[in-house]
Amino acid sequence: MHELIHGLTWATFAPRGLRSIKFGIMKKYLNPYCHCSDPLPRNGYVLGCLMPGIATGLIPAIVALAIGSFSWLVFSIIIISMAAGDIMIFLLALKEDPRCTIYDHPTEAGFYVNDQEEL
Repeated sequence: MHELIHGLTWATFAPRGLRSIKFGIMKKYLNPYCHCSDPLPRNGYVLGCLMPGIATGLIPAIVALAIGSFSWLVFSIIIISMAAGDIMIFLLALKEDPRCTIYDHPTEAGFYVNDQEEL
């Protein structure tokens, strides 16, 4: 679900939409991934980084607090902590010029920046 949310969010900002999104599993680590092969505007990229943590962690945490469910709150906190890498990438991308173009790295967590090109 986490990677699907990345992909759907990035696809809304990608010139080729869902055709630019690739899902897979890094066999060495048994870790699922999502990669966008199209350049993205910085704000679209950072939103895509945050959306899984918001949708599967933050929103359920708010609901858990509202209904007083300690077990759901703990579960939500665990999910949010699993998005720590996404939060790190978000913080790095947020430092870039809002007008820049961001290219998702095809094999590693991270991105390239082209500050000379605007979408």
